[in-house]
Parts: sequence; C-alpha cells; structure tokens
Amino acid sequence: MNPFDRVQTACTCGRSSQAITHFHRERMPAVADVLRLLEVKPMRPNRSGYAQVCCPIHGEIHPSLSVHLARGNWRCVACGASGGDILELYGQVRHLSFVEAACELAYWGH
Repeated sequence: MNPFDRVQTACTCGRSSQAITHFHRERMPAVADVLRLLEVKPMRPNRSGYAQVCCPIHGEIHPSLSVHLARGNWRCVACGASGGDILELYGQVRHLSFVEAACELAYWGH
C-alpha cells in the first residue's frame, strides 16, 4: 500500500474556508499532464514504459531522469532523487509538502 493512500490531513488549498480532508487518487492527472506542468518534455518511452527527461530537480541539460509514463514512478541517476509517483516529483520540484502538492493538483476534495 502506498503511504499516500492513507493520508488524511486538513488542507484549505486557498480555495475556500472549508477544510478538505480526503485524498482522491482517482483524480490524479496523467503523468504526461504533470510533466507538461513542470515544463518537462519526455523522450520516446522504452519497452518498459520509461521515458528519459531532463531532471527538473537539479536543472540540467542532459536527460538523466527516468519516469514511467503510466505509473509515474521516477529516478534520477545524476542527483539520486527518486519517488513512487508523479505527485512526489511535482512536490520536490515546486518545494511543496505532499498535502500542498496534492491540493495544487486537485487530488484533495470533499
């Protein structure tokens, strides 16, 4: 079980005064959509579904980050950063907590 599946924390997300307390994994946008938000263009995926991209965490010009375009897990061979889903990558690049990243991408709701 992914630890993010069981998180229940209040988040106001700056949208309303009501606390939003439920994480909705089914609302997650596609990996490609999140990469587009991060202004990262993936190369053609290999047979396993991984694509190489330039790592937005340490800002480079050569692709060293492998991201699975269906599952969203990722790893950078240059800086060593890795994560279980695209939400973690988004949070690290934007310097956000899990809750803040989830709120920004609308994974939290009533």
